[in-house]
Amino acid sequence: MNHLNNLKLVNYVLGALNLLVALLTILGGIATVGMGVASGADIGSMVPSIVMFGVFTFSIGIVAVLFFMAGGRVARAKGRVLQTILAVLSLPSCPGIFYGAYALWVCWMNAESKALLDQGYID
Repeated sequence: MNHLNNLKLVNYVLGALNLLVALLTILGGIATVGMGVASGADIGSMVPSIVMFGVFTFSIGIVAVLFFMAGGRVARAKGRVLQTILAVLSLPSCPGIFYGAYALWVCWMNAESKALLDQGYID
C-alpha cells in the first residue's frame, strides 16, 4: 500500500500546484483588466481576453479537482480509471511523463498495488 500512498501524495501536490496556477491566472487577469482600464482602453475590446482568462482558469481548476479526487480514491485503493486517465493525459508533457509512468506502473504493474486495486481494498 506504500505506492498507493505515495501516489496519493503526488496527486495532492499536483492538485495544489494546479490551484496555485489558477489563482495566479486570476490575479494576472485582474491586473490585465486593471491596466487596460487605467490606460483608457474600451472595456468591450477586453472581453475576449477576459473570456480567455476565465476559460483557462476554469480548466486548470477542474484539473486540480480531478487530481484531488484521484488522490483520495487511490488512497482507498479505488479510482483506478480516473488515475489512469490523468496519467495518460500527463504523458505528453515533459515533467508529466514521470508522473504518468509512475501512476500507470502503480495502478497496473506493481503486484501489491494491483492486488489491492483489483479487490477494491478500503482501510
